Amino acid sequence: MRGVDDLISLAPPVAFATPAEVPAHLDDQQLRAVLLSGRPVGERGTIEVDGVTCPTITAGAGRELLCVHGLGHDAWDWAPLFVRCSSQARLTAIDLPGFGLSSRPARRWDLAILVDAVLAAAHRCTAPPVVVASSLGGHVALLAALEEPRAFARLVLSAPGGLIDVPATMQAMLRAYYGVDAMVQRSEADIVGNSRRIFATAGLAIDDALAARKLAVHRSTQARAFAVPFADVVDDVFRHVVRSQLPELRVPTVIVSGARDVVVPPEACAQAARQVGARFVSLEGVGHCPHLEVPDRFADIVREAFAA
Repeated sequence: MRGVDDLISLAPPVAFATPAEVPAHLDDQQLRAVLLSGRPVGERGTIEVDGVTCPTITAGAGRELLCVHGLGHDAWDWAPLFVRCSSQARLTAIDLPGFGLSSRPARRWDLAILVDAVLAAAHRCTAPPVVVASSLGGHVALLAALEEPRAFARLVLSAPGGLIDVPATMQAMLRAYYGVDAMVQRSEADIVGNSRRIFATAGLAIDDALAARKLAVHRSTQARAFAVPFADVVDDVFRHVVRSQLPELRVPTVIVSGARDVVVPPEACAQAARQVGARFVSLEGVGHCPHLEVPDRFADIVREAFAA
């Protein structure tokens, strides 16, 4: 089995990003301190999945951790976790196919190619990794673990998708939101407003920042090329609810939920944890992205998981 080192270029390690490149939603003092010091957060590499090049960032030494981002996000989500855990573990974050800096899939963009990417990344670890995944990433991680449980040591799932049947009204809102023809004609204010309606928890500053980040799709010169298959992924999420399959899960699991999450209801996460005998962690005052909202508390949960 190939190790993560096989994915890393022979070029000298480079910084994950310069301070100027830090996305606005990553307002994390610990991360900024590392970047400003000139020290690299991680080494760049790639994974090839069905003709798609998926960039990776790897850092640290010790227990293998594989980090999987959510819908509309990228490997950047895990930079705060990198600077908190890389002294105790070896972390790899991946841009899933079609997200971040990955290339665009040539075939239909669906959950299957995302599952293939997670499995490929897991196979290239030196040992079955602990997977830390958020939202859509959690949905993909569940599907991958159900398909090939021996590829993973443990799952830490933050508000994973696939636990509920999304109401028809929400499905319609999401399809309209990600419809490229409509998106490219909307004003920025309209896009942010719709993002807040769908994703944001009132009163949480991070949610406003994440809603504003959705403008990256609107502003991108590649928006039309990417958003059409991107909408296919949304439809695939609706079709692949995993709730009924949870009793078949054979990988030790921790499920984390923000008590104020409006995207994946905390009660759905609690019920899923009961179904699989998983540890359930509820974080008061937190929304859909605990790893970004309360990175210190989230890092503690992850450390407990990889120490088990």
